Amino acid sequence: IEVCSRIRRKIKRPVSIPGKCNLLSEIIRSNFVSALWLDDHQFGFAAILGGFDRFNGPQIFSFESNGGCFEHEDYEADGAGIESALSSLRRYFLKNLTMEEAVRIGVLAVITSGKVGGHSSHPTGDPPPTIKIVNRNGISELPETDIEKIRWSLR
Repeated sequence: IEVCSRIRRKIKRPVSIPGKCNLLSEIIRSNFVSALWLDDHQFGFAAILGGFDRFNGPQIFSFESNGGCFEHEDYEADGAGIESALSSLRRYFLKNLTMEEAVRIGVLAVITSGKVGGHSSHPTGDPPPTIKIVNRNGISELPETDIEKIRWSLR
């Protein structure tokens, strides 16, 4: 984030999402060996970067542990239970969803992945998932009470 602030001051405009993607890829790539080993245990690394900028509109990228960056058309998931989450997204995602519909599908994907993966928010577990809304107006967080209502309606 600090790097993007410095670049923004220098170029006198916000850093584009692809620009941020390149920066994150480079950070991951330069820490590749460290990212693979923690306390002598090998582990995987995954990251997702999404955003909206005036140059490219909405975009979403995923990253591999070696810094590889991939752009995705409409949605992406990663982590424990990824196949279940992606299955829910593939089944229910449509272009031009309302924010409420998109949030409901996102919560469903997280809950579905939690039932399989065990490391995500389960419908009866706490805390509920954190949901961030990213659009041309910026980033906002969906209140926990709204997430709880959605979780209860999905049971």
